[in-house]
Amino acid sequence: MMLNTADTHDFIDQLTLEGVPWHRLTTPYGRGDELPKLLKDLASLKNRESVESSVRKISHLIEHQGTLWHVTPFATVFLARIFRSALADASTNPVAHQAVDHIGELFAVLLESVRDAQKLEHADPLPKFVDLLTEDSLWPDDEEDDELRWEEEEVFSDSMFYSFWFYTKEVLTNALNGLEEVPQEFTESISSLKGLL
Repeated sequence: MMLNTADTHDFIDQLTLEGVPWHRLTTPYGRGDELPKLLKDLASLKNRESVESSVRKISHLIEHQGTLWHVTPFATVFLARIFRSALADASTNPVAHQAVDHIGELFAVLLESVRDAQKLEHADPLPKFVDLLTEDSLWPDDEEDDELRWEEEEVFSDSMFYSFWFYTKEVLTNALNGLEEVPQEFTESISSLKGLL
């Protein structure tokens, strides 16, 4: 299957926090309603405690025991932006430095999950990242039948399910390969992340 990388990069670049229907995307614990606030809190780099708490909570919502979720590639778009912004300030701002460390550790977990998924037999991903936001891909606005839906044999199509991993990797590949100047103290950790791509 031929995928248009340029389309994917354009979609990633143009995506806004408000443009993602978080309440219609799944996490290990339900819907992704909490993510916009958590991502905004993290982006504010308020203090070390806030950064650590935000990354921990986001991590629990986007990855669980090696499984990635419908929210994961979308949350990763904004985590990558925060990571790059914090990286630019990390040499002089200890809170930004901590954000780079914690987000980098989360990226390593995501990429290891992707690597494991790619070793298994899997379907082709959906042709475009934006296909994860079509009406057919989204859960209904009403959460009343969520429990019943989880009990269905095929909650997600095979292509959609694999797309959670595939497009998470596309986001991280786009973000990490786009890094030009990296502060010396992060050269090794960024190199390790790139090695997981």
